[in-house]
Amino acid sequence: MEFFEEDDFSNKKKEFKIDTTKIIVGAVVLTLVGTYFFSNIKRDEPKNKFDISQLDLWPEKKDKFIRLSGINISSNENLPNPRKISNILCRSKEHIESEFTTMMIAWNQFILNDICQITHNDNNSYFLSNYFDVEEVHPNKMLPYKKPEYVFDYDVMNNISSFLDLTSIYGKTKEETQNIRLNDGSGKIKLINSRNGEEILEKSENVLVSCLQTLFAREHNRLCDQIVLSNSNLNDDFIFVYAKFLNCGFVQNITFSEYLPLLIGCCIPKKSYYKPNINTTPSYEFLMTFDHSHNMINYSNFFSFSNDEKFLFNNGINKIIKSLCFEKTKKLNEQVIEDFRNQVYDKYILDFSTIKIQKARDCMLPSLNQVRQSFNLPPIKNFSEINSYLEDKLESLYDDINDVDAWVGCFCEPKINDSQFGYLGTLIIKEQFERFRDGDKNWYEFNSFLSEKDKKIIKSTTLKDIILRNTNIKDELYDNVFYDE
Repeated sequence: MEFFEEDDFSNKKKEFKIDTTKIIVGAVVLTLVGTYFFSNIKRDEPKNKFDISQLDLWPEKKDKFIRLSGINISSNENLPNPRKISNILCRSKEHIESEFTTMMIAWNQFILNDICQITHNDNNSYFLSNYFDVEEVHPNKMLPYKKPEYVFDYDVMNNISSFLDLTSIYGKTKEETQNIRLNDGSGKIKLINSRNGEEILEKSENVLVSCLQTLFAREHNRLCDQIVLSNSNLNDDFIFVYAKFLNCGFVQNITFSEYLPLLIGCCIPKKSYYKPNINTTPSYEFLMTFDHSHNMINYSNFFSFSNDEKFLFNNGINKIIKSLCFEKTKKLNEQVIEDFRNQVYDKYILDFSTIKIQKARDCMLPSLNQVRQSFNLPPIKNFSEINSYLEDKLESLYDDINDVDAWVGCFCEPKINDSQFGYLGTLIIKEQFERFRDGDKNWYEFNSFLSEKDKKIIKSTTLKDIILRNTNIKDELYDNVFYDE
């Protein structure tokens, strides 16, 4: 990978001015900030005046998840219990493999972990089995559930930055960022050695998320080495920020150029510009739709979802990453494998379908038809319009077509074109990722800290490239590691 030469620093200010002429008036403020930074970089002064605190790396404002379809003010008393829906619609007697690799599941969890963090109310925990029958599968088993923590009128707060900016690696606050850095002049972040000698990030997320966090933490430190080789007179803050912006750019580009085209087809416009009035906060509709990994899990990759905190320490990431690139998922639909629909723990069972349907109701998400109308889709008039193959099952559950849960309708819809969703799911995900991009002034395409050369490097870098240069995996991967070629 090639970075700027040492002489490029003297031209940074000039490049910066050329770049920003392409940006509309709303980004003028970025010009002023960028000019300040690059005009203060002195190649012959190691302790230059670059100050990381001047960058907006830690947005302090936390926002409530937003509603695109209004709020459901009905009591839900006439709706079928979610466990019954799960038993009738979501039970998977056979599963059909898709053409996608398990990396699709891992990336989904990785992105969700970076943009959504919900607090659950421990004081409002109860057993869904007290209200919904579970006897037909596991007698005397309880179904535990925690409601989201409301801040006002059933609104839920997002407790992490609503930007695709690797906050889950770099930290939500200035203090967290400081704690993960080595602060030794290298710009690098702290890694520990696993039992087999691999460098890993000390995280306690599920295995898939921790693997990808470690992968991009390694990439950050590799970038720092490349930057120092290009110019040894840069200070710790500059190296750290430069590597972070490049690393975030890789994740943003991989998401838009490799992951999303497979998930929802090529429906997001490629050309855009920074729009400061755009709110990037995820919608409740997006949370309902994008949290779909359990609907893709195959029996063969069940092991990957272990939450054993010592798993990475004992095993490293190389073997797991390789398996993610070759094992296949099941087709994305309303069905969930029994390991995740009737997962047994001593006195308890865990049913992810039931939990997701109930959580959507607790967040007061409107019905399928109300959500469809908010995305300019015509209302469904009969159950066969949702899915002709599931018409009888849906009719046995709901008395009225206008009562159908949005989650149920979204995952029962037949796929369209190259998307893994129907019209509604596709539009929900498309709308949200457009906002993630257009409302983020540090998005790599709008980021005035990065040169045009940097942006070309980002656009030409694939997830395969990141894996090959940060693991011991040889060049045996598919060009697009999300897809089984």
